Amino acid sequence: MGLLRNELTGRAVSLGSRVIVGRAGTCALRIASRVVSNEHASVWWESGAWMVRDNGSRNGTRVDGRLLGAGERARLDAGARVVFGHEEQAWTLVDAGPPVALARGPGGDVVAAEGGVLCLPSPTEPEVMVFQRADGGWVAETEKGVHPVGDGDPLSVRGAAWMLHLPLVDATTLRLDAGSEPAANFGVHFGVSRDEEYIELTLELASGRVLLPARAHHELLLALARAWLADVGQPPPERGWCYADDIQRDLSIDAQRFNVHVFRARQQLCEHVSAAAATVIERRMLTGQIRLGAPRVVVTPLVPR
Repeated sequence: MGLLRNELTGRAVSLGSRVIVGRAGTCALRIASRVVSNEHASVWWESGAWMVRDNGSRNGTRVDGRLLGAGERARLDAGARVVFGHEEQAWTLVDAGPPVALARGPGGDVVAAEGGVLCLPSPTEPEVMVFQRADGGWVAETEKGVHPVGDGDPLSVRGAAWMLHLPLVDATTLRLDAGSEPAANFGVHFGVSRDEEYIELTLELASGRVLLPARAHHELLLALARAWLADVGQPPPERGWCYADDIQRDLSIDAQRFNVHVFRARQQLCEHVSAAAATVIERRMLTGQIRLGAPRVVVTPLVPR
């Protein structure tokens, strides 16, 4: 992801898809210096590269020593040096990778997406999960349901206001329901011990089989796999859907632990599966239903070795 670092202080700032740099409290990259204008410059991702534009600042913006005119923009490659107003505000683009989803909290804390999923207020206590659906649009998911969100939208988490910084996408029209066939092209094979104390999960990919390290969330994935198998007579768009409340009751877990399991499962699967986070585990808007997004599911007794 894009990362700017101050040469003097070492302060590093992750870049959302569009960032206003300046002294104003509303700026995503706030610089509390009198040499910097309220909205000094803009930095954004465009056509596979980072760009910067001077917003008519009083003391100017320099890129690798060249002063930009008001409204002039320039490309930033890895290692580019940007000065906002004065040498004390010299910043280097140390990572020129594309933007990832970010959220900034009321205290200035920044949380970045992991494995394509942004969890707030933290990955260890995810009450809200933000990720892209298969059509490219962004959604926020809570235990109460799923709703569309966009770059720059505010999001309330535990009464605190977070600001979303989401990479822009070409397709922004979201389906109102995930009633399509599973989009993720992978298979899952569960080996389950007789007492169900041990679950062995293997991914079946085009490149071969991958045995995943045992994790607590595999119990959730197994429950979703069994729901998929139980619906053998259903057409693919309707197969495998079950209610999150029922799974929480069956697994004796609360909503927070359930959300942690969903987050960790998406994160682990997306390390190996080339698919949007929303497709490996799918949720229907408003209904509270969830299912595993694998079109091939097998559950067999685990043979002792």
